[in-house]
Amino acid sequence: MSNGNAVYVMQKADIWSCGIILYAMLYGQHPFQARDPSFAQKVVKGDYPVSADIPVSPNCLGLLKGILVPDPKARMSMTDIKQHPWFLQGDCNVKDSQRCQFSHTLL
Repeated sequence: MSNGNAVYVMQKADIWSCGIILYAMLYGQHPFQARDPSFAQKVVKGDYPVSADIPVSPNCLGLLKGILVPDPKARMSMTDIKQHPWFLQGDCNVKDSQRCQFSHTLL
């Protein structure tokens, strides 16, 4: 789908949306705050906070950063995501005594 100069790639838009959801699951808030006066600029630049107070594995953070890339051409594809170490390992943010189990069948 195209509207002038920009091309809307639905799959890449869906991947962006999944990144927003992953961020919200990790940090308990949206990465971009609509009430922020610089909201639009932050979205276009991919400028979102990553709190050091919340322990997120480097693999998970790498995946998130690859998904929340504003330029759809540079954003990870579904193939990239499925081959990412975090996706393959199921590396969750849990204490050593706990084990995270989930299925990748939904993706």
